Amino acid sequence: MHIYRNTIRKAGCAVLAVMILCASGCYTDIGGGTDAPDHEQADNGGAAVTTTERTLQTSNAKPELLQLGDRLGECFIAPDPDLDPYGAEHYNSYNCEPGYIYFEQDVYGRIILLLDKKFKSRIGVYQTSRYIYAVSEDNRLIKTDKMDGSYEVIYTAKYGSINVFSYSNSDGGRVGEPEARLFYINDGNYVVQIEKDTGKTFIVPYESRGGVSDIYGVGRYLQGYACQYCVYDKDYIVWKDRYRNIFWYHPETKEIEPLVLKNNLYWDKADPNWHISDSDIEINYPPLDGRTGPCSIATTHDSNYDYMADGQVPGWLYFNDGVYNEYAPYLLLAMKFNADIIPYQNDDYVYAVTDNNDLCKVNKHDGSYEILHNGIAAFAVCDRPGNDTTHCFLYSDGENIMRMNAAEDDEIKFIVHSNVGVEEIHYFDWKFIEEENSDKFDLSLLCSECKYSPEQFIWKDANGVYYWYHPERDYSEKLDYSALMMEKND
Repeated sequence: MHIYRNTIRKAGCAVLAVMILCASGCYTDIGGGTDAPDHEQADNGGAAVTTTERTLQTSNAKPELLQLGDRLGECFIAPDPDLDPYGAEHYNSYNCEPGYIYFEQDVYGRIILLLDKKFKSRIGVYQTSRYIYAVSEDNRLIKTDKMDGSYEVIYTAKYGSINVFSYSNSDGGRVGEPEARLFYINDGNYVVQIEKDTGKTFIVPYESRGGVSDIYGVGRYLQGYACQYCVYDKDYIVWKDRYRNIFWYHPETKEIEPLVLKNNLYWDKADPNWHISDSDIEINYPPLDGRTGPCSIATTHDSNYDYMADGQVPGWLYFNDGVYNEYAPYLLLAMKFNADIIPYQNDDYVYAVTDNNDLCKVNKHDGSYEILHNGIAAFAVCDRPGNDTTHCFLYSDGENIMRMNAAEDDEIKFIVHSNVGVEEIHYFDWKFIEEENSDKFDLSLLCSECKYSPEQFIWKDANGVYYWYHPERDYSEKLDYSALMMEKND
């Protein structure tokens, strides 16, 4: 199974940040009372309205503006000086009227009015090379043609004011989609999803009694927990209310899951035991098609914000960078691994220990895997900076230590047997450590004969006794590990 991980990219538009005044306090009831829409597909009162109402600035009026041709460019909504003094100061020098849409200077070498209709400048816009989408002062989502200034009313608010406008990320949150596919707005206390190309509208059938201050949809940066059933191939919706409560709408079950903000940084499940009701939901992932790259296991430590902010599930195996030209991690295998054990990997495979102590070999090209050994008690990767020719790792089943050579079709060599039992294995690249002049080790305790050998290692038995394994003599010698690590004895 494979997951396309959505990412943040800048859409080709001059986006003004959404800023909503938020009240303090705490409010968790999202409602869903008698006023909530009882339908999923809103008809929006019939077909979209098309009009050609348009007035040019009289001082700049030119007949050729009706035929802009390939001179289309970026547009913006002139900011209100009371809300954005800095931005307004710049645009006011061009006599821009706050709330109106203008072309940037690159059309005719100056700023030109596109449409004589007032919009909400604080909400922002989305635009393609041909169209610009923005929310008007009379609470309508409007699509304006940059070619001639004609426009369509995509959605008219029914339940209140529109104060939030966001959209699915470039690439549409799906592989192969070059533009935003979905728009998200609030209609009073309701969250609305609109398909950009068809105008098909969906209203989440629950009232957010705390209002709506932000909406995260497909492709938006997720600041924490992400549902693994719908985040990758379904049109989930996440929103915040004015009291900073967060809710996840699961489209496959039509359920609302409450989330909680942690450390003012990322969100997590408000109830760890909450789960969507249907346990047989299928996840559909785009194929890897041979893509590869460095991988890592998402940490299980709650304090590691980087993993949580990327929406990774602790213990699952991810590509560090997306394999579809996106930045964020991409799931390779939804299996729980031991995040405290660094896996071995090359261009083709990852060898890692699961949380069930199994040695698992994962194919990076398609996500398939096989279990090579059960009951792994210790694991150590032999590759370190300075060892460019080694392709092996060490592992133990509790009694034996084995070396697996991944470059030789997983050739296994038994090295050490312990009647007491094996508890830990450590590999250090002493050549690299010496070159770095590390002062963290007592290097005088190293074996001069084999310290540079890629086959030497240190291990500890179940009684806590450490040993240095000498490969040239196939012998394990007791080692004062505390002295080597320069640990002070109390």
